Amino acid sequence: KEYNDDKKKLTPNSKPKQHHYFITCYRSLIMIATCVSILAVDFPSFPRRLAKTETFGTSFMDYGVGSFIFSSGFTSAMSPSKSKFNLRSYFKSLQSNFLRIIPLLLLGLLRLLLVKSTNYQEHASEYGVHWNFFFTLALLSIIIPILSVPRQYSGLIGCLIILFYQSLLVGSQFSFDLQTYILSSHRDPSSFLSLNKEGIYALLGYTSIFLFGCQTSHFLFHDQNLNDQNLNVRNKWGKKVLVLSSVLALLWFVGFGLDQIPDMRESRRVVNLNYVIGCVAINIYTMLCSLVVELGLKLDGREEEKKKKHLLGGVNRNGLMVFLVGNVSVGIVNKSVDTLRMGDWAAYGIVTGYMLFLSVLSYSLNYYEITAKFW
Repeated sequence: KEYNDDKKKLTPNSKPKQHHYFITCYRSLIMIATCVSILAVDFPSFPRRLAKTETFGTSFMDYGVGSFIFSSGFTSAMSPSKSKFNLRSYFKSLQSNFLRIIPLLLLGLLRLLLVKSTNYQEHASEYGVHWNFFFTLALLSIIIPILSVPRQYSGLIGCLIILFYQSLLVGSQFSFDLQTYILSSHRDPSSFLSLNKEGIYALLGYTSIFLFGCQTSHFLFHDQNLNDQNLNVRNKWGKKVLVLSSVLALLWFVGFGLDQIPDMRESRRVVNLNYVIGCVAINIYTMLCSLVVELGLKLDGREEEKKKKHLLGGVNRNGLMVFLVGNVSVGIVNKSVDTLRMGDWAAYGIVTGYMLFLSVLSYSLNYYEITAKFW
């Protein structure tokens, strides 16, 4: 494929790059909901039913990390893939990924030092004593390239991983079941694994979520370049919507059935099979809603729409940076005011100002076509 920068025309052998706004909408909505929640949950006016659960069951906030990882897998599968496996390129890819995770590890260490040095409120039951979200991202950035799963088989490998992990969680062949160990409050001070058991064991569940995101992307985009103005292709999109809707209904049905079994109930802390099912389902649902809106409004293929530098595009473009700035802002707010004693209107004002700040930042970076990515 070639592109003539002077004439701004595509050569006969190339195709125009497709812009799918449902992806931008889906990813940015997840990030916006996450940024709102991480601050709003600190105020008494935030409904407790939406806050993170301690052991079993899930709420609105429980799907935050899982959704971020699913969307990361979804977009990673949209990049060009190599047709044949090459050992030399495999090790070269591993080397580049090792270098790429260094900033994420540094962010994780920085957050750990800031939390411990300032006595900032934390819940060890979420990730562990030392673990945090950035360490999870860093480890996944190594695990996925090591596995090097072909995209068309990513869903199958994801199923095998989560089924194996679930067997470890409730397997009777062990002297103890892993799920009870993870959910217990006991921690061996001399064992790094014991101190951070939630974050470390959850990597198996998050790996499967990432692979399911890859499989979803492969299903949608592997066989065609979708142009919204082509009726035949739009019909194919419609068939894909029906297939995903059927998969969604099946996931909800299976998830509801598993939730009736005590040891199989959904749990974010262990990222078990039912949590993975719920996380995949809610992401497919959000994606489907965005896709139906795009198809209905015929956004794809309209050049004037592509040129707009809108807020959702800004959040999508610099998602991890927005999340990082949001986390820092939440820390500043919690250190500056006593959120637990704030009234409703004061809480609304602070959260609104905080989101306005993130919105202006996202829009400005996108307007000037700045991608704040250093990892």
